[in-house]
Amino acid sequence: MTVTVTDQLRRLGFSDEAIARATVGGKPLIEAVRKPSRVDRMNKTEALYSVELEWQQREGTIRRWAFESLKFRLAKRTWYTPDFAVWLTDGRLRLVEVKGFLRDDAAAKFKIAREMYAEFEWLMVRRVKGHWEEVPI
Repeated sequence: MTVTVTDQLRRLGFSDEAIARATVGGKPLIEAVRKPSRVDRMNKTEALYSVELEWQQREGTIRRWAFESLKFRLAKRTWYTPDFAVWLTDGRLRLVEVKGFLRDDAAAKFKIAREMYAEFEWLMVRRVKGHWEEVPI
């Protein structure tokens, strides 16, 4: 059985009215999930993770978040852009990569960026059976 984003939000206690008003990247959440390319190039998995970040921000466990807002130079003509920048309440910056599946080049860029910019907290996650799981890299 497929669990929709709307179902998950209802389980978290959001009303249908609140779900209808929810936005991702300035676009309605429902549109973001149905047409991910229209919302800052966010795919469905990233849109789902952004809902989690919105919830954490409302709960006060994070200060704020942004989608693809930072770009890191790894080498000449080689760049890496993490999916999410998350500012934690203690002032640290967590860079999050959301994956449905992992290709070798993505893992390599993530590792290189993590080593080159070790002053930030790096996290790669994937969705497993309805919850977010850290991907060990």
